[in-house]
Amino acid sequence: MSVEVQLKKIGKHLGLVIPDEIVRDRSFKENDKIVVEFIEPVDLGEIFGSLQLDGTAQELKDFARKGWK
Repeated sequence: MSVEVQLKKIGKHLGLVIPDEIVRDRSFKENDKIVVEFIEPVDLGEIFGSLQLDGTAQELKDFARKGWK
């Protein structure tokens, strides 16, 4: 599951605000321990065109569709 949450300042710390719907669905309670995975956003402009392929885009599409009915 992936959800965007907001960081809030709590004293000298930052806390994650988890939407109430998720708290209820997952039965989270105060002091529960959860694992949070941080994912860095990717600028697709940096990787666009960096992959060198043999053949045209249409040829690649045709190859991928072989066997489709």
